[in-house]
Amino acid sequence: MKYFTNVNLFAGITLGVAAACGSALFNSDNPETDKGLEQIVSNEGILNVKEEYSLENDDLRLKALYNFVNASFNKDKYEGNVLENLVIIQSKNSLSQGYMIDDCGLILTVEHGGRDISRFENENSKVIDIHGNTYPVVSTEISDHFTDYALLVADTGAEPKTHPLNFTNIFEVKCGDAAEFYSSIDLQSNSGLFPFIEYVKNKDNFVNGYLVNEFHGGGEIICVQHSSEYLTKEFDTNGHYGQTLEYQIRRGFSFMSGTVNQGNSGSPIFRNITSDNPEFLGLVQANINRPGSGTIQNFGILNNGTYILSGFINYLAERNKIPLYD
Repeated sequence: MKYFTNVNLFAGITLGVAAACGSALFNSDNPETDKGLEQIVSNEGILNVKEEYSLENDDLRLKALYNFVNASFNKDKYEGNVLENLVIIQSKNSLSQGYMIDDCGLILTVEHGGRDISRFENENSKVIDIHGNTYPVVSTEISDHFTDYALLVADTGAEPKTHPLNFTNIFEVKCGDAAEFYSSIDLQSNSGLFPFIEYVKNKDNFVNGYLVNEFHGGGEIICVQHSSEYLTKEFDTNGHYGQTLEYQIRRGFSFMSGTVNQGNSGSPIFRNITSDNPEFLGLVQANINRPGSGTIQNFGILNNGTYILSGFINYLAERNKIPLYD
C-alpha cells in the first residue's frame, strides 16, 4: 500500500468564481404531484438516522466513501455499471440527476441541484433510482459551490457496495473526443402535473427494467481555447456570451457538443460510455441560454471530475483517513 499523490491527475487546474444553473425548477405545492409520485414507486427507504446527521459521525458511510476513493484507483474494480447507478434527485424546488457511488446511499451530484436540501428540512427530498424505487434524503454533506459538486446521503437501507468511477483528467482529453451521458428526465411536457410523474407511470419508458429517457451520444469535447469560436455563430443581437464563458473557464469547467437541457444537471459524462471501463470526465453542469430564444443548441458545460476526487480526498484527509491505493 502507498499514499496517493495527485500531482499528475490534478495538474493545470485553476479556480475562479462564477455562477450557473442547469437544474429544473418546478412548483411542488400541488398535492396531486406528491400523491402521484408516492403511488408510482415500489420501494420506500426507511429513515433510521437522527435528524441532526453528520457524515463524519457515520462510520459505515464514511468508510464507504473511503472505499470509493480507493477503488476508483483500482482498474480491476471498474464494473461498467454506468446505467444502473443513475438516480434522480427531487427536492422542494428542483429536479436533478446524480450517480450512486455506494448502495448505502452516497449520491454524487452538482451543488446547485443539492443546495435546496438542508440538514433540517429534508422531508420533501427524495432520491429515485432507475427502477422507480424512492429513498429519503438525509443530508447534503460535502458541497462546493465554485466547482459545483455535492455528496448527498440518502437512506436506502442497503448494505455498502461501492461503484467506483474511472476518473479521467479532462485536461488530458483531446478536442473532439467523445462525451456522452444518459438522461432519465423528460421535462418537455407542458402539462399542469409535474411531467416526471407521468413519465415514470408510462411503462414504455422502462428499457430492460431501467428508467431511461435518452442516450445523449455523439457528443464531443470542445476545447477551452475553441469554445468562443464554437459559439460565434450562436451570437445574436440579444446578447454576447464572452463574459459567461470566461466565468465558466475560470471555474475549471469544460464544454461539450450536445444540447444540455433543464433537468440534465448532475448526470455523469463519460468517454467510451458503452465500454466495460468508461472514463468519467465530470457532471453535466449547465447550458447557455440565448435571451428570448431558449437554450443554445449543441453546447453544454461540464464540471471537472478531478475537482470532485480531490475534494473527497481532502475531506477524508482532514478526518485522518488518508486514502491509500494498491
